[in-house]
Amino acid sequence: MPSLKKVLAVVLFLLVGQTALSQNYRGFREESEAIARNARFSLGPFRFYPMLALKNVGYDDNIYFEGPAVSDYTGTVSPGINVFLPFHNSLILSFMDNPEYVFFLKQKSQRTFTNSFSLGLKYLLFYRFVLSAGYRHSEYREPVSSELFRPTTNVTKGYNASFFYETARKTSIGVAWEVVSFGYQNVDAAGVRFPLAETLDRKEKTGSLEFYYQLYPESFFFTKFGRTEYDFASIQSAGRNASSVYGLAGIRFPLAGFVRGLLSLGYRKFLPAAEGKKTFSGFFGDTGLDIRRGKLGVRVQYGRDIVFSYNPDDYYFIDHNYGLGLSYYPTEFLRFDYNYSQRILEYSEIVRQDRQTGHSAGFVIRVYRDVGLGLAWNYSKWTSTPLGFARKRNSIGATLTYQF
Repeated sequence: MPSLKKVLAVVLFLLVGQTALSQNYRGFREESEAIARNARFSLGPFRFYPMLALKNVGYDDNIYFEGPAVSDYTGTVSPGINVFLPFHNSLILSFMDNPEYVFFLKQKSQRTFTNSFSLGLKYLLFYRFVLSAGYRHSEYREPVSSELFRPTTNVTKGYNASFFYETARKTSIGVAWEVVSFGYQNVDAAGVRFPLAETLDRKEKTGSLEFYYQLYPESFFFTKFGRTEYDFASIQSAGRNASSVYGLAGIRFPLAGFVRGLLSLGYRKFLPAAEGKKTFSGFFGDTGLDIRRGKLGVRVQYGRDIVFSYNPDDYYFIDHNYGLGLSYYPTEFLRFDYNYSQRILEYSEIVRQDRQTGHSAGFVIRVYRDVGLGLAWNYSKWTSTPLGFARKRNSIGATLTYQF
């Protein structure tokens, strides 16, 4: 039987490694070496990686982040499994399955069981060319976006393909293509109807040219140039159809070391198909860095992009989010954390700005290596101009973290 240490090591590799690298292309040899290096469970040629996540396990005094406030005890259990099947150093088949159960003690209608899965293959041709393809079905009970915090069941289905040329130094250049369908569940609550399906159900088609240059082992500089088409499913929302072109560059830092995470900044031009709709041209970013020296750790987060609004009259909003976190390690098995966040929503069609401010404080006890069990208090405040509302939210809960 595998030891507890091996189980935890596998979980750490899956949840930290795969999450951090999911936004960018990963070379065939890099992925093959990672599978061989981190494998702990095998059955013949198959390599198995179990997963486990615990989220929002505790008390929340305003679960919908609305007024009047509704409190409840909540918790989400999210196990899963990743399976890899390598063939003769030229083919990698993969499968992931992630069931999830969301629990509310008093709001029983919010209790939900969902399941997500994905299939993928990566084929090495003539030692330099890599053909990849995949399909994913994601179903989760979660808020639609930073605009609406009421949990709904969202279903995302998509398939993708790419063709890359890889050099001996693990530098890669190639093209990628993806089609993703977004499906949302309408919500009726307290006499208010949120027409999520009519306003947000859509299909996005993206084609891109991508380049990755290895700076150090497990660290890459990358650039991407692409175009996305947005086609809305509802006839009532046909006026929302649009396209965008973008370019971005960034650095992917390794999973271990002084600096970890992703630094990314780009420029996007958003072009609505209908006349009279407001266009968008500007910078966007998705950055999260974790810097550690000795007993002190610093986390920096930045994000900016456009997000479609569920309100038929608002079309889209610009979502700015900033974050700063500090950690202190008094001993090898204990960490204290504090996080500050600021989110600003600027709407395109109306004069409105929402501001969401958050504070979080807690501690984490090391269980094994970088695996820890934590407890944190979270406070959020949401104000809107000119609507004039001010909503507050407090929660306290336990988490299972894989970045001690």
